[in-house]
Amino acid sequence: MESLRFDVEPFEIHTTIGEPCFFRTELLEPNSPNWPELSIDDYAERTAKTRVIWESMNGK
Repeated sequence: MESLRFDVEPFEIHTTIGEPCFFRTELLEPNSPNWPELSIDDYAERTAKTRVIWESMNGK
């Protein structure tokens, strides 16, 4: 987007970069998300750890 803006600026087109991040919401409340069952054994351990990390960020 940073380099594209120079190409589109003459046409009064503006670009924006949106980067994903965590922010304070109630999205990760226990009753909010529908977590799928862990279905790929090779990724089960990593997915479980990631879920714990995400849940620890709830409301922060």
